[in-house]
Amino acid sequence: MKNLKALLKVLEPAMASAGRTAGRIAGTVLQAPRLVARSSETTSVDDPAIDPIPDYDRLTVPQIRPKLADLAAADLRRLQARERSGKSRKGVLTQIEQLLGSRSE
Repeated sequence: MKNLKALLKVLEPAMASAGRTAGRIAGTVLQAPRLVARSSETTSVDDPAIDPIPDYDRLTVPQIRPKLADLAAADLRRLQARERSGKSRKGVLTQIEQLLGSRSE
């Protein structure tokens, strides 16, 4: 019985520490969906690293067309796909197709 009490005396602090750690892990897991949502809210679609033309979705065709000539082919293709799945503006799509066609020659 004496050995059991000594053993419990040693194990109790370790168990308490493990319980606190488990509680912190559980708290983090429970917060994960909220943290992910907050992270996606702060990621801007108009980020130049993501979007070659800032505010693209807010611009008109006459505002977009002059900006297209400076873009790389990969960016043009990405905007082409985006435009086709979105507003599908003929003036933008025609300009992109012309630029891509002239670069492949």
